[in-house]
Amino acid sequence: MADQFDLEWHLEHSQPELFTDYTTPHALFDRQLNMLRCRYHAVRPIAMRPDVPEPVRDLRNSLAFHLFKTAHWWGVRLSASDVLGEPQGQFMAFATAHARKNPDDELFLDAASRKTNGTSARMAIVLRQMVEQSPVCIGLDIMGDYHSGFVLSPTDVRWCDYSREDYVAAWLDAQIVSSRPMKQAYQENWERAGDEHALCRPYIRDFFARHDVPQSLAGYRAALATLRALRSGLARAELDRVVNTMAYRVVSAMCAEKVSSQRSISPACHLQDATEHADMISRCLVYRAVSADPYEWDHIDRIMACILD
Repeated sequence: MADQFDLEWHLEHSQPELFTDYTTPHALFDRQLNMLRCRYHAVRPIAMRPDVPEPVRDLRNSLAFHLFKTAHWWGVRLSASDVLGEPQGQFMAFATAHARKNPDDELFLDAASRKTNGTSARMAIVLRQMVEQSPVCIGLDIMGDYHSGFVLSPTDVRWCDYSREDYVAAWLDAQIVSSRPMKQAYQENWERAGDEHALCRPYIRDFFARHDVPQSLAGYRAALATLRALRSGLARAELDRVVNTMAYRVVSAMCAEKVSSQRSISPACHLQDATEHADMISRCLVYRAVSADPYEWDHIDRIMACILD
């Protein structure tokens, strides 16, 4: 399938603006991260060619920036050397090259990279939106942490005292304050959503982490146990997507173990029972359909065939 994704295809279909969304905590952040990672990995070697058109280099730089932003926005740990196989400095140089041509992106990058001048009372406003008919904004302080703020006038913002490691937590702060006067009118309990989002954070933070089979399986089971205890719709949705990704990582690790050992290893030797096996395979199929970039489908199909053989 990868043969059909040529240079012209990427210039038309791999622009980050086509599949990124920073305006809602309900966005499919797992799909955004996977697509940005895959498209960057595919475009980067093309952009290294000496005779490549400038729009290709611009696309590479844009993909680098939005991968950095999406990871920071949702509080995901991103190591370029581990995830992309390239030095962190080179990756950030590409992201910076994009940001220097886009004032809003430069503002975000400088704040997220802790390059903003001033005191902790000064915020770089990175998002403005309405929450329950109240104008609010999301800001980054000089430590790269998120805050929600209520816009009192064009020049006056009342910032929340809490600093958060991701956009969702800051957004929830605004929801809690906005809904408090009419709390019973809302189906979602935002305070509970905030508490449960905090339970999801360690799993979201390690979205890109890869381990051997025992570690991957232990993490998957722990995340699944947490998911079953959640009551917030928002928290359940975000952790469910991560658990699907973790299921696929377990299966990938099992396949790698099977190939490296050069002998048949049944998943049953690691899994508790047939129910866990079936649930994991089902989650892998959802991961392929919902979270994965089509660029990866062939590889995922090979992994699934390996483990089901």
